[in-house]
Amino acid sequence: MLDFRKPTPEDQEWIEHAGFQANLRKNDAGFVNISLLMQKYDTHVLNYKGTLLRFFPEGYLKGCYAAPVGNADFREVIPLLEKDAEERGIPFRLEMLSEEDAGKLEEAFPGKYELVQKPDYSEYLHLRERLADMPGRKFSSKRNHISQFFRLHPEAAVFPITLENLQDAYKVARTWLDSQPEEKRENLEYEYRAILKAGENWEQWDLKGILVYADGKPVGMNIASRLSEGVYDIHFEKALSEYPHVWSVLERELARYLEDAVWINREEDLGDEGLRKSKLSYRPDQLLHKFYAEPAAEGICRERRSA
Repeated sequence: MLDFRKPTPEDQEWIEHAGFQANLRKNDAGFVNISLLMQKYDTHVLNYKGTLLRFFPEGYLKGCYAAPVGNADFREVIPLLEKDAEERGIPFRLEMLSEEDAGKLEEAFPGKYELVQKPDYSEYLHLRERLADMPGRKFSSKRNHISQFFRLHPEAAVFPITLENLQDAYKVARTWLDSQPEEKRENLEYEYRAILKAGENWEQWDLKGILVYADGKPVGMNIASRLSEGVYDIHFEKALSEYPHVWSVLERELARYLEDAVWINREEDLGDEGLRKSKLSYRPDQLLHKFYAEPAAEGICRERRSA
């Protein structure tokens, strides 16, 4: 069997390098996301000739493998993963494929795998310059929100998140969480702990973010990391409920702050209709669709997810 193991801080350099080699734009394979979601997915990794391979022994994707990330040829690495699954006595399932990954898989093994799209996991990609400028009629409502926010709060200010003001980002996240319905709190506590973990690794992970202040207090924050050259992923966005106009301020100001970005990934909506409507309202320049793959004759993943 392949020697998969849980990632450690020492894996950051090679995992990030694999992402840069692949011109990574999907968020799941970034080192920060792997680290933040390691408990949920029970992610195990393997450095195969500089390519990132992932296996999930337990957790949400129990028994699945993830699409390889890096320069390795699919014709070489996919049979290795299939053999590993055989040796573990589990069916072979491949998750987290982008459209590009799906194309590589089909090219390498024509007709061998069934590819199934997962609409709830499509990621919202934006050109930085469009979020930074919000031009034209399609963004008029967002510009109106921004104008209204600063009219209501002329003293409002925007600052990059630093180690010195990181506690204010926590404060926004905690206040937002406490305002949510009781039945959602348990799942959201996991997210809050992830925000704290991000803060603990702020410099090591080279995280970026902004804080918006109004009425003498922090009212909104977001946190992002770099996936590859010119590509950033927004991990967290929170705002106090009594400041509804601040969301558009957060989007614009982070885009302006990330001057070296070309693309900004605002992640998926996970099937939440309200979140989907909100994300679509920012007019994404591209939806990065995600797929899973299974041997065409077996129907394993489809049966597992319909159970």
